[in-house]
Amino acid sequence: MAESPAGDPPARRTLGNRKWLLLGTGVLLAIILIFFDGCSGIEVEQEDAIAVARTALDATPGSFEPDRSEIRLIRRGFPPRPSWAVVFTLTDPAGGRDDFLRQAAVVVDAGTGVVTDIEFIEPDGS
Repeated sequence: MAESPAGDPPARRTLGNRKWLLLGTGVLLAIILIFFDGCSGIEVEQEDAIAVARTALDATPGSFEPDRSEIRLIRRGFPPRPSWAVVFTLTDPAGGRDDFLRQAAVVVDAGTGVVTDIEFIEPDGS
C-alpha cells in the first residue's frame, strides 16, 4: 500500500458537488409539490361551472344573451388554485370568426363554485 507523503491530510469524503445536487433536488421537489399538484381541488365540473357563470352573467347589470361560450381550466394565485374561465360571446353576424359585439369573461373557483371575477370585454374599434 502506498503511503501519502508527510504533511498531506488523510483522504476523506467531502460533499463537494453532492451538496449542490441535493439542494437542486430539494428545490425541484418543492416546485413540483407546489405548482404541479395534478387536478386536486377540482370539485366543480365544467357543466356546473358554465351554469354558475351564466347565472352570474344574467344577474350582472349590462348582461346580454350570448350565442357562444367557451370554458378553460386555469390556475390563479399562490399557491395556484384551479378555476374555470368561462367566456360568453355575442358574435357579430357581419364579421368574421373573431369579430364579436359583446363578450364577458366569468371566473368560477373550481373547488367551491363561487364566482370570483366578471369582466366585460369590448371589441376593438379597428
